[in-house]
Order: sequence, then C-alpha cells, then structure tokens
Amino acid sequence: MRCARFVLAMVMVLGLALPAAQAWAAQLEKVRCSEAVRGFFFLPLYLGQALKTFEKQGIEVEFVPTQGGPLAMQALINGDVEVCAIGHGQVANLYAQGKPTRIIFEMQDKCTFYLVGKPGVASLKDLGGKNMGVTKFGSETHGVGRALAAWAGFDPETGINMIETGGMGTMAAALEADRVQAALAWQPMVGKLEQAGKAKVLATLNTAEDSARYFGSPDYSFSVLQVTPEYAKAKPETLKRFVAAVLEAQTWLREHSAAEVAKLAAPYFEGMSEADIAMSVDRDRQAFSASGIVSRPGHDTALRIFQDAKILTKPVAFEDLVDNSFTEAAKALKK
Repeated sequence: MRCARFVLAMVMVLGLALPAAQAWAAQLEKVRCSEAVRGFFFLPLYLGQALKTFEKQGIEVEFVPTQGGPLAMQALINGDVEVCAIGHGQVANLYAQGKPTRIIFEMQDKCTFYLVGKPGVASLKDLGGKNMGVTKFGSETHGVGRALAAWAGFDPETGINMIETGGMGTMAAALEADRVQAALAWQPMVGKLEQAGKAKVLATLNTAEDSARYFGSPDYSFSVLQVTPEYAKAKPETLKRFVAAVLEAQTWLREHSAAEVAKLAAPYFEGMSEADIAMSVDRDRQAFSASGIVSRPGHDTALRIFQDAKILTKPVAFEDLVDNSFTEAAKALKK
C-alpha cells in the first residue's frame, strides 16, 4: 500500500512538472541564426547555447549552417532566419548591391583565417598561377584571398586562381586531392591539417601585427552579427537580449581556460578532440573582441579588403552599415 501511494505521488509530481516545463519552453522566443560556415570565428554563439546564456535571456536559438557567406545572407534576406553570423566585408558588399542590412555586434576584431599550403609550397609568393581554395566567390575568404594575392605582388583577379571549395570538410578534401594547392582555412581545421602533415601555415592573420602587415591596419572588423532593418525595427528588445547572451558568452570565453572552452565547444565540432579544440582556442583567443563594439577603423579595413580585391565596387559609410546601439543596450541587460 505504501509503495502504491509513493508511485501515485510521483505520478502527480511528474504530471505537474511536465506542464510547467512545457510552459517554460513555450515562453522562450525562438531565433534562427544562419552561419556562413562552422568555425571558431562564431565560437561565442556556440558557447552561448552551451552555457544557456540565450535561455537566460528568454531565447531559444537555432543555428542554420550554410556553405559560405552568400548563402547565409540569402537565408536572412529570404526571411528563413532572423540573424546571420557572417563577415563584415560581405555585409558591406550586400549593401552596395542594394540590399541594406545592419551589423549589430562584433565577435572578432582580427581576421582568423590562415593561409595554408600543401607540402612543397614554401610561401605565399610561390602561389602565382596556382589554385587557392575559398568557400564561395564573394565571401570573406574570397576577399582576403585576393588581398593576399595583391600583397604578394600578383594581380588580385588573375595572379592566383581562386577555386570555390565550400566549408571545412570539402576544403580539406580539395587540398588532399590537389584540386587546390593552398586554401584560406580556419580553426580547428588548420590544426588538424597540420597534425596530419597535409598542409602547413603560410600566413597567420589573427594578431594586430599580422593585420598591420597584410592589411595595413591593426584593426579589422571580422566576424559579426547581421540583421535586416525590418527585424531590427520590429524586434529591438529581442535583439538586445540576443546580443546580451552572446556578449556574456564572449566574456566567459576570454576569462576561462582553453580546456574549459574546449569541453563546452566539443559537441559543435564533430570529429575534433578536446585537445585539438583547446589548441585552436589558444591560437585565436586574442582575436575575440572585448566589447562587441564595431570600431570605425575596423570597418574601414574590412571594406578596404573587399575594395582592393575588386569585389566591393563602392564604399559604404560606417553609419549606414553599423548599429552599435544594441550592444550598448545589451551591456545594461547583462548587468
């Protein structure tokens, strides 16, 4: 009899708890976020989900992976997602094409691409006439690839052959098959290629010194969050809370060890060990913005990369592209 009463009591407790849990889930506002590729430049987003900082702000985030920036932005324009994780230069290029969107947050203020080459390629200047892998034409990798070609003294349009390869897996396969002899890659892919002896780093771009050397400025607004003006006007409070969640995760990333970060990030990078992820975090940690605020010099560098690469045909004013007000407001929410 006592056992039966216990079972009945548990059934009643669970019966009450289930609707409560369902009600809590129903209260979370769903926000879909496309990502140009799965990479470390968007790490604060993944950590925000793992740390439940989005949930803390009343948001359920869904990531929508794509194969390159143009497709990620198209998902935003089509209304398939509400936020896009993308490169700053691509947002400017979209604006110049008559499709104005807004940058509301900066995740990285340094470029975290790495130019890697197959064994036997000694330097960037050996790539004349060879093939360099980029995700998609018009993407940030495409812009940076052309900028590096120009830095090495080549014609940015014809000196090095740019080949579309897609994301991490297909880019690595293109290198291995010798379809490309170099690629604009990122972590954790770079570390994995190095360890396997399939590629070596020809140029790092993720420090102030590297940025000044290759791009002429220590500031480069790199990975950002993009929204449409319509969504920003309709859902300002949602965006403040979304940005607050990312900012909290970004602060956590800067304050915790690479091993702690890797433990949380591992589910988002299938096939990568925590040790490899930790190594990648160590390499790129300094590139993550401390404030989330886009600076004017960082904006100018991002645009110059695309203009020098002959992808962006006209400049875009800082005020037309960047709206730091959501990040400013998010800081108050975070407190």
